[in-house]
Amino acid sequence: MRAIVYILFSVGVLCGSGALASSWALTKDFDKVSSSGYSLDSLFTGVSSLDSLAEPLSGGFSSEVAVWNGANDAYAHGEFKKAIEGYNSLINQGLESYKLYYNLGNAYFKSDSIAWAIVSYKRALRLNPADDDAAYNLGVAEARTVTKIERLPEFFMAGWWRNAAGMLASDGWAVLSLIFFVLMAAGVVYYLLASSVGGRKAGFTTAVVALAFFIVSVCEATSQKRDYTEPREAVVMVSAAAVRSSPGASGKDLFILNEGVCVRLGEKVGHWRQITIANGEKGWISERQIEII
Repeated sequence: MRAIVYILFSVGVLCGSGALASSWALTKDFDKVSSSGYSLDSLFTGVSSLDSLAEPLSGGFSSEVAVWNGANDAYAHGEFKKAIEGYNSLINQGLESYKLYYNLGNAYFKSDSIAWAIVSYKRALRLNPADDDAAYNLGVAEARTVTKIERLPEFFMAGWWRNAAGMLASDGWAVLSLIFFVLMAAGVVYYLLASSVGGRKAGFTTAVVALAFFIVSVCEATSQKRDYTEPREAVVMVSAAAVRSSPGASGKDLFILNEGVCVRLGEKVGHWRQITIANGEKGWISERQIEII
């Protein structure tokens, strides 16, 4: 029994070091802009106001705040194209947060740029899958697209995993994994020091349960990190894009996708990408006709 406990603890230590690395890799690039939101209208939750930057960044603190506030003011006065320019200028400076992409998506939607709105909301959700406002607004924007694709039935475990991932952002899962790691270590120590059989059983049970939840948390954090560092989705940006049977203009046209449709990315050949749509159909499309999220 002690050998099993030592093995469990060793596995936890190895996974714990990975969780720490994942946590740092994820959180050091996220939420460079600190913000809080306020409502602008009944449909969209609206533009978030910037209180401060999480850390000093290149370009100057005051200039970035001025651009953010200027973009928010432009949105509030219905100058949506000016707001878009302001938000994009912050992104071009290397700033990135889910609030920034969320605001940008709202501005694009108000400008009737539905495809770019979808891209922005998707990027906001990539940084924070738990953002209910971005998820709702994404659904509103997708309802405005021309192409309606019936999704394949989802395996219940896949749906459970996706819903679980949306409960926390990536850094939240990383922190949770460390909490379970500490609980697992405490269970191991209690097992080793307990003098009674009941105490050892309690310590062993705590260590095993904590290890199970620890592994789930690490997998969720790692999955979100992979989604962030290796984008696997894209949005069609042209009014009509022909999906072909093979990479290249000589491929046979299989079907047409309209602006705003989300696709899953596959392999790449030149400037052609293999894609899969929600109903499972596959084909090849030019990278010039899509925007990778």
